[in-house]
Amino acid sequence: MLQMEEAIKTLAGRSFKLFLKKHSGNKIKGILSGGAVTAILQSSSVVSLIVLAFVGAGVIPMRSAIAMVFGANLGTTVTGWLVALVGFKVEIEQLAFPLIGAGTLMVLIFEGKKNWKHFGQALLGLGFLFLGLEFMKTSVDHLAENFDLSPYVDYSPFVFLLIGMVLTAIIQSSSASMVITLSALYSNIIPLESAAAMVIGSDLGTTATVLVGGLPGLPAKKRVALAHFIFNLVTDLLAFLALDWLLMFVTFMGVSDPLIALVLLHSTFNAFGLILFYPFINYLADFLESRFKDSSVHESKYIRKLTPQIPEAALQALDQEVEHLFHKVFNLVRSNFEIPSATFNFDLFNSDSKADFKKQYKDVKQLEGEMFQFYTGIQQQSLDQQDSQRLSQLINVIRDLLHAAKGAKDVHGNLAEIRNSTDYTLNSIFNIIRAGHLSFYEELEDLLQVDTSTTMFEDLIEMLQKNQVLYEELSDSIYQNLSKGKLSQVEISTVLNINRWLFSSRKALIMALKDYRLNFQESIDFQKLPASLGF
Repeated sequence: MLQMEEAIKTLAGRSFKLFLKKHSGNKIKGILSGGAVTAILQSSSVVSLIVLAFVGAGVIPMRSAIAMVFGANLGTTVTGWLVALVGFKVEIEQLAFPLIGAGTLMVLIFEGKKNWKHFGQALLGLGFLFLGLEFMKTSVDHLAENFDLSPYVDYSPFVFLLIGMVLTAIIQSSSASMVITLSALYSNIIPLESAAAMVIGSDLGTTATVLVGGLPGLPAKKRVALAHFIFNLVTDLLAFLALDWLLMFVTFMGVSDPLIALVLLHSTFNAFGLILFYPFINYLADFLESRFKDSSVHESKYIRKLTPQIPEAALQALDQEVEHLFHKVFNLVRSNFEIPSATFNFDLFNSDSKADFKKQYKDVKQLEGEMFQFYTGIQQQSLDQQDSQRLSQLINVIRDLLHAAKGAKDVHGNLAEIRNSTDYTLNSIFNIIRAGHLSFYEELEDLLQVDTSTTMFEDLIEMLQKNQVLYEELSDSIYQNLSKGKLSQVEISTVLNINRWLFSSRKALIMALKDYRLNFQESIDFQKLPASLGF
């Protein structure tokens, strides 16, 4: 089952994740999509992982995520139906060995071709599953012939509830527990009532895996894990208390085959749980969102909510975080000139502006560290070409923004010196710099706010040209004052240093915006622009 899960998880890739994202608009869609994908993937844990990533990234709301996890509970009962309808009705050993052989050959031959390799891995896992089921059938049949079953007949269903719960908590697969229970029922080792109690227990036992994996993690993960636990606990306890009625219902449906009766009972009480919880999903989501808060200190707003294991959700969160970094860097570089912004609000005129600037720069560096760590996590995932190209662009944006921030930091002291100078020439140079940057940053902010633009390429070229003009105008002003003897050698060095750093910092911001707003090919074409624009 592990082989199948890993293979299908990789093969499913983008299509299943986009399916879940698209079909999560409301609770009904969430339940249906969660159930459908789990039925295909045969693993509620994979679906839960995808759901956790999307809810963490803010792609789907908490109530839809809870609905999808509830739906996954119903979808996982499909395993029992497959085993009961096929596994015990045909000579599966004859099918198992060809599958294992074909799967092994594909894994070995197609080592360099991931899709074919993973398809072979899925066949291999399916073959092992069938072979293991055949081994269990044969072994349990032998046990049934040699064991005296009379001591076990009178065991309370509560004992089998505990057995199912502990067994599933240990092997961490309710589907595998279902196969074991069906094997025991098929060989008459246990009666239907005891098998039903075991299945209810295994449903409860599977929450141990989710709790262990979810509670130490992110707040969104804790919320979904607790929702899963509450659903299973209430549903399974009610199912156990109503076990006699459920058995009567199965008899009433005219099912004589005990295997079919067991899987029908399993699906029935999970469906009943869905019906019971459906009206309360919104209330449960609100309760869980108020219950768990993120107490750790982060500068990030989006990537801290999820892990990078689902690239589609992780990339969307990183994209949002990059815009957040843009805001912080814009605030930092503008504060050097005491230029307020209608778009980005910050306190420029703090009584301790030097300390405030240092804190802003420290926050930018902290955010950069969190983003690079998250980027590394995404890079370790299996990415398609489009996602890989976008990730490459985003990391370039982060690097350029940090270069711009460093430039602002390096000239902060020099700018403060000429801004506060009593020398008229130095003060007028600062005012020239400030006036030029006022319009420059306003235009950059406007371009950042535009998601799509047919003229973005040309707009960015104009910004490069404007950057060159600002550099040359300040250079001309410096040399004019130099020729008039109005600047000392130290002052000349200072303002020339400021001009160089500002030119480099502005260019870095333009390049960051280029990778953020242009597609991959346009970004490459932009790099081929002539050296006269500063390349």
